[in-house]
This record gives sequence, C-alpha cells and structure tokens, in this order.
Amino acid sequence: MSRWRKLCSLKSLNIGSCNKITFDNVRLIAYVICDKVYVIKSQCHHKRYPLYDGKIQIIDNEPYIICPWHNRQISLRTGKVSNHDDIQHIYNTKIVDDDVLIEKTLRTN
Repeated sequence: MSRWRKLCSLKSLNIGSCNKITFDNVRLIAYVICDKVYVIKSQCHHKRYPLYDGKIQIIDNEPYIICPWHNRQISLRTGKVSNHDDIQHIYNTKIVDDDVLIEKTLRTN
C-alpha cells in the first residue's frame, strides 16, 4: 500500500496564506511558498497552542513559521525549532498533477 495519500487539490490552497486542513482527524496547516507545499501539525510542539496565526518569514532562503505564542522560529522544511532542541512534526508532500499528496508517516528530522 502506498504511503502517499491525497491531502487536497493544489487549486484549493491559498498561496502564501495559512490553509487549515483536517487529515485523518489530525489538524494540519499547509502553506504554498515558491511552488512548494509545506504541511505541519497545527499545534506548536511546546504547549500545543495553535499556529494558525503565526507569521511566515523567509530566513536564509528557508521558510519559517513564527509561533505567535512563544515567538520561536519553526522551519517548515525540517521542523527544527530555533534556540530549542524540540522538533515540530512536519509531513513530506509532493504535487502530482493538481493533487497535493501527503506521506502518511510524520517526519521529525
């Protein structure tokens, strides 16, 4: 069985904005930045507060979401949290035709 499943259509996502999605009863947020889709769990790793209102910043050519509660920078590419050992859960994604596919397994590198 394939690890990849359809999350949504690419057309349904707002480019550069937070897109709230529920997938297998898990709340996620997705961002389309420079033709790449980034998907992370919608709650911060620290206190499980929502990241929906976090601002996106590009730092050293890498997209980060800034936690609105703790002001920590979270890499949308790796899940690494600045100035902390924690890792935010992120998902691998790929685009096939107009479909955004998500790998079923969480990535925590």
